[in-house]
Amino acid sequence: MMLNNRPHHFNAAIQWRPFSNNYIGKSTFELPNRLFRILLQPLLSVMQMPRTGSTGSNSPGRLKSMLSHASEKIGFSARKDKDQDSHYKPSARNSTKHGQTRLPPAAQYSSSSDSSGSQYHDAQADAPMEDLGGSRSIPGYGEHGTDTRSGGGATSGGGIHRPGMSPERYLDRIRQLEGNLEKEKARTAERGKTIQGLMETVQSQKIDIEKISRDYDRLVAEKQDLQGTWGVQKRDLEMMVRRRDVTIGQRNAEIQDLEMEYKKEVNCRREWVIRNQALEKAQREAMEEAGRERMQNEELTRELAVQKKELGMIIRRLEATVDKRNTEIQDLKTDYKEESNRRRELGIRIQALEKAQREATEEADKERMQMKELKRELAATQRHTDNTMKLLKTRTEELTAAQAFLTTADECSGADLARMVAQLNDDISHCCVLMAEAVIEPDALGDTPDEGVIQEVVKDLSGFGWTEAQIRRLHPNVLKQDTTLFEAMVQNIFVCWCHRLVSSFCYDSRTMDRYFQELWDGIATSTDAIIAKNWLSMTHSQLKKNRFDESQVIRSLASMMFAVGWRATTPQKTDFAHRVEEKVGDICANALKVKEIATQKILSADVRLFNHAPGTPYNLATMEDVYGSGKEPEKANLGQPVLCSTGLGVRYAVMHPPSSGRERSWNVILKSKVVLASEVEI
Repeated sequence: MMLNNRPHHFNAAIQWRPFSNNYIGKSTFELPNRLFRILLQPLLSVMQMPRTGSTGSNSPGRLKSMLSHASEKIGFSARKDKDQDSHYKPSARNSTKHGQTRLPPAAQYSSSSDSSGSQYHDAQADAPMEDLGGSRSIPGYGEHGTDTRSGGGATSGGGIHRPGMSPERYLDRIRQLEGNLEKEKARTAERGKTIQGLMETVQSQKIDIEKISRDYDRLVAEKQDLQGTWGVQKRDLEMMVRRRDVTIGQRNAEIQDLEMEYKKEVNCRREWVIRNQALEKAQREAMEEAGRERMQNEELTRELAVQKKELGMIIRRLEATVDKRNTEIQDLKTDYKEESNRRRELGIRIQALEKAQREATEEADKERMQMKELKRELAATQRHTDNTMKLLKTRTEELTAAQAFLTTADECSGADLARMVAQLNDDISHCCVLMAEAVIEPDALGDTPDEGVIQEVVKDLSGFGWTEAQIRRLHPNVLKQDTTLFEAMVQNIFVCWCHRLVSSFCYDSRTMDRYFQELWDGIATSTDAIIAKNWLSMTHSQLKKNRFDESQVIRSLASMMFAVGWRATTPQKTDFAHRVEEKVGDICANALKVKEIATQKILSADVRLFNHAPGTPYNLATMEDVYGSGKEPEKANLGQPVLCSTGLGVRYAVMHPPSSGRERSWNVILKSKVVLASEVEI
């Protein structure tokens, strides 16, 4: 019965195909037929062998009949292809050493199918289906039933021996495979249920997606309706905003017109306040000068007192009027700010402002009439005050000249200043010699300075008028023990810094210093020398708290040392650097003393220090050639360009009368020391 029902089981098994790769080879429908062909082929081969005298119950004829009937039930037909039988001829591989017969390859594979990846996998799956339906030889026998096992002999009379496996065992094997197929069917049914559950889940998700799609379409329609409604409302709001903006713009224009009126009124009152302040200032000056001349000008004092009372009354009236107007303007500004915050009450506030404007205009007209009257009174008072001021100016000039004459005593003379400047030049020279000796010592210099260091030095020293070629020449010259250029540059740096220290008003700000310098030049050229020098003395005495930064001088000198390749790499060089810093501090302190004498202790003359810029033609009247001392005037190198100044000079100004055609000239007390360009090869 199990064999008869096999086609039904196979058809049920192939209704659903799993997604895994457990079935390998041909289609799933072909696998069961191929499996049974492999298992039944040996039995069919036995049935086809010639037999004699076989009439028992286990004869091959009976087995052939049974198996043929089973083949017809499962739709199997065996082919008699002798050519294919040749593939399964007995060989040494099918025999064991003890004469035991192995199963055919298909049967061997079927017996071990439970441990493989698939229960229906055919070891010869690549062979055509027809090749599996032919007759097969039983291992251990020849094509005609001859026993080929070792130890066995040929039968007589055409007899045949038993094969290695009986037909009953083949039937048991078939039943076992049928049980395996039932198990596979159960697994297949479980997988079908799983797939059915997945399909139901997919169907449920599909329904949810359709529901979401319908909700989305409904929301899109609602969105379009809302957009249309919002567009209409937006256009209405835009129209309202435009109408409101037009109204506000008109109101703002009216308010701006009112503000312009108020600004004009404020400017008018500001001008009157400035004029009143000028009158007060003139009054104070008149009263001060009148107090000094009270004993000699009693009549003038009484007149000024009367004028003061009159002006005071006028000023009080004007101040009261201005305060009143300022209060009104402040009230209007407050109203304007409140108006900006309360736009909804714009119409009512505009009417109030218009009313206030009319009242202010009427009040302003009244004030204009009063101001015209006050202006006429002020003009008369101004004429009287001008006459009084002219008289006071004359008296003031006389008193100023007398006072200046009494304070012209000098604490120091020009010779004292020249000696101090000469001492300052000597200190600079000694420090220069000290630095020159340090750079020419053995192993004092390193390698040629880096290009970056040279560029920084050029940038720092270019402000003193030195060129890049001159700076690059320092290192090779010092290596040759030639320190002329080095000493000249060091002294020139000291001279420039000392001149800046003495002549500057403000060290921290060049703008302020330039402003004071222009102011001093204007005073010196337009005012009496005694008065101008007193102003200079008082100004410098108030600017003493402005400290000079000595580190600027030290930085410039350090750039010079870097340019020649000197570095503070040893304790001795570090001590030398400290000594130079102390020298710089002493030189700056002496320069400040020179500044104090020149600006505060010599008041009878305009005494100044000077030096010469590089390239200036040599002039024997103001210069002293350091390397040409003792030369006669006719042998001096007149007109040659100057390399630099190595010492400060002193001179004083001589004022000339206007008829001479020149304002002033300079007389030299101490010549400035210079080095000619011809002394150094560049």
